[in-house]
Amino acid sequence: MIEFKLKINYVERIKEYNGMEAVISAVHWTYICTKNTETTRDLRTVHGVTNLPLPNSESFVDVSSIDYFVLKSWLESVLDFKELEDRLTFLLSVKMEPHPYHMIEGLNKLNQ
Repeated sequence: MIEFKLKINYVERIKEYNGMEAVISAVHWTYICTKNTETTRDLRTVHGVTNLPLPNSESFVDVSSIDYFVLKSWLESVLDFKELEDRLTFLLSVKMEPHPYHMIEGLNKLNQ
């Protein structure tokens, strides 16, 4: 059986925007796909950061009223979860091998 789960890692907030305080501007998330069989458990993940449209005074939701389900609904309005599920399902179907990062040419220069 394949299961999908959205994990909210954290949010970015703008301290003050047009008179509104603690405006959530971005959500950092992980979408997790798990396939359990009688003998194995395979896991694949996709990570992302989604910038949210900034609210106006009518659409503003106070941070004290925001929970997981509000954040999830905001993400569902801008992300294609079906596409993410298709991608994760594909990744479950292929054999993944670790690659020693130091073997990727130029990686150390990119990380400096």
